[in-house]
Amino acid sequence: MTGDHTLAPGGDQRSRLFTIQQTSSVLPTTLAVTNNDRLRSEMNFNRRSVGVWL
Repeated sequence: MTGDHTLAPGGDQRSRLFTIQQTSSVLPTTLAVTNNDRLRSEMNFNRRSVGVWL
């Protein structure tokens, strides 16, 4: 890696912007998946405890 592309005008800024875009597009998906998993496990737990009480 020579780092020549960083010397190009706007090259560094463009790559930083791209990284930000990538992060902002990946983060919501990760959070959504995490929330869904948590919700699903809570629902399963509630259903199981309800089955025990019934």
